[in-house]
Amino acid sequence: MGQWVSSKEFAELQNMEYEAVKKACVRANKKGKKICVIKYQKLYFEYFLGIGGNAGKVLQIWDTPLSPKQVEALEKGYPVKYVLEEMGEVAQPNVMESMDSKTLDCKGNNNEKTSQNIQGETLHTRGCNNANECASRATSSSDSTLYRNDLSNGGVTTWHNLTSSQKAQAKQRERILIDYESAKASGIRVADFLTLKNSEDSTLKLTQGKLFDWQRKYKAQGLSGLSDKRGVAKLGTTSLPKWAQEEVVKMWRVMGSGYLNRMQLWRELHIVAHTYAEGYSYKKFLKREIEPLFSFNTMNRFLDSYLKANSLEYTLITYGSDKTDSYKEPAFGMQRDLYTLPNQLWQIDSSPLDAIVLDKDGKQMRPSILSIVDVYSGRSVAYLSETSDSNAVVRLMWKAFESMGKPQAIQFDNGKDYLSKQVQGLVDGLNIKSVRSAAYKGKAKAVVERRFRTIQGSYITALGSYIGRNVSERSAREQQTPKRERKSKDALGNPLKTQQKHIITFEAAQFLLDEAVEFWNIDRVSRRWSKAQGKSPMDLWSEANFKKVNVPYAQFLLYATTPVSRKMGKQRIEMKPYYFKPTAYIESKTEVLVCVNINASNEAFVFNTKGEFICKAYDENAQAFTQEQIKTIGKEYKVAINRIRALQKDAKHSEFIRRNARLEAEKLKQKQEIALLKGVSENGDSSGKTLKTQVREAINNAQIEQHKDNWEPNKPLDVKPTKEDNVEKWDLLQKLAQ
Repeated sequence: MGQWVSSKEFAELQNMEYEAVKKACVRANKKGKKICVIKYQKLYFEYFLGIGGNAGKVLQIWDTPLSPKQVEALEKGYPVKYVLEEMGEVAQPNVMESMDSKTLDCKGNNNEKTSQNIQGETLHTRGCNNANECASRATSSSDSTLYRNDLSNGGVTTWHNLTSSQKAQAKQRERILIDYESAKASGIRVADFLTLKNSEDSTLKLTQGKLFDWQRKYKAQGLSGLSDKRGVAKLGTTSLPKWAQEEVVKMWRVMGSGYLNRMQLWRELHIVAHTYAEGYSYKKFLKREIEPLFSFNTMNRFLDSYLKANSLEYTLITYGSDKTDSYKEPAFGMQRDLYTLPNQLWQIDSSPLDAIVLDKDGKQMRPSILSIVDVYSGRSVAYLSETSDSNAVVRLMWKAFESMGKPQAIQFDNGKDYLSKQVQGLVDGLNIKSVRSAAYKGKAKAVVERRFRTIQGSYITALGSYIGRNVSERSAREQQTPKRERKSKDALGNPLKTQQKHIITFEAAQFLLDEAVEFWNIDRVSRRWSKAQGKSPMDLWSEANFKKVNVPYAQFLLYATTPVSRKMGKQRIEMKPYYFKPTAYIESKTEVLVCVNINASNEAFVFNTKGEFICKAYDENAQAFTQEQIKTIGKEYKVAINRIRALQKDAKHSEFIRRNARLEAEKLKQKQEIALLKGVSENGDSSGKTLKTQVREAINNAQIEQHKDNWEPNKPLDVKPTKEDNVEKWDLLQKLAQ
């Protein structure tokens, strides 16, 4: 056995220079090590306090060189006293499992001690051959894949059924078993190993019984056998009959859309149970004369496990195809990674504003947001319009051209406002490639769709008239107003779209939208985690090495509106109801192209037949209307025309009825005179109808003939025969005829 000696004594015993020993220990101590190398020997040293506590530190060295196993044990943190005193100089003691057959084979002729009682004695082997053999066997036994490879199925039969915490627990216990095999090979006792592990983790509470139990399960079941499955239901097992499993899945596919009443699903299974279980009666089940075939909770657990394993089916049936595409469709990277410079592709789309604003007349309205986003940089431009029509799209495109230049391509969807002749003519005229998106595929324009969600889900939510992103959110906000205070119309009789009180104007909403887009274009905070690495859209736009292509406003209007061919008059260009006077001289009878300004109808842009801009022209006597205002005026004019025509039609109809009634009255007067003379009707029938009744029938027949299809008398004609004719009431007929 070794012992502690001072550095001077060690140098004298080894015939070495004291300074060399001291320097070797100092170098190792500076590296934070307690093992130094002197003449190819690994020695353990420590600095102990001197006598009295104030005499400095004394360097002491363990005079016996360390074996490789002792060095390994010290590096793993095993107790120093045990490693130095119990393990011996080159000893390979094995006190861990005295009945281990592999350890018993390590006893050879060179052993200093041979134990007669294998269970109670410690085996010390001094021979180098036996020590190397034991070390090699210990190394092979500490292989973490030994037990797994011994299993026919690799021990992973139930591994996929374990939870994440169970898997982590099994891996932790496997590491403990690996450390145990290494400690066993180093000759450390079980008690010392348990003490070391419990000191590392106070919550472990490792005992010898637990350790050996883990070892047996690891050998028999592999890694999955080390997990603690107590209190956890067995996954994939159910007491629900096979027929009930198939039926409940079929019924869920029928009833699972939206709200699902699982109790009714359980009842339906018992209704059809007689086809599988002979003699089972649902009526007796309802009267509790017989027990249920299975409990409601049993069906619930099976259905939950099935839906969890088939999440795609659950999402499709419960939420529909659109949300299934959003939730489950696989992603194939980011669209912006396909482009290297700004203005290579723009995406354009529109969406209703999630807030209510007031128009110029004070009426509540819900406008639309139109937005263009550069796919590479993320820079965007937005525009607020009452409706998303072709004029609004043209105005948005000019706003984008003015700030970002002309793009190489623009991606549209299949909306009629984007496919209009006005928009497509503008794109084709400016030689911009038009990219059509697939119908009902929002992911095709993922960049602009995501921008709508960002703007509306952040800045718009701060508005007092915010109505929410969906029906449930809107209902919750409307419920903030008590029911007794809710109104259907405002003070002017206009219908209310929201019960919120503080509503901003359309112009204020446009200003706030522009401000929100500007903030987002310079925002670096929200992009510090993204692939942009903290760069805002404006940063990416400014750093890119590309040439911005500008579009003159006159050229833009040439293709944004439909040019009209006219000949220059002596002083002006006639385009009824406008007469435009050019600001530059144009020779009389010269053929020109005229484009009316979409923002001011009294202004026009004049081009030659080659499309070259000549000058502007104005109608000083006309008011400046926008294209939307002109459309509104046209609609009101058509409404007025239709109203006048309806009045004219009613007047003609009334006059026609009045004239027919007068003629019929004259004829009936003649019939009356004849009837008074003869005492019977003109036809000589014996129906007994009076002349008054006959007059009423004649008037009624005339009205039915006039309106054969859609007229019914307010009061059915009473044709009961009477024998007396009240001649005094003929004044009523006279008034009707007049």
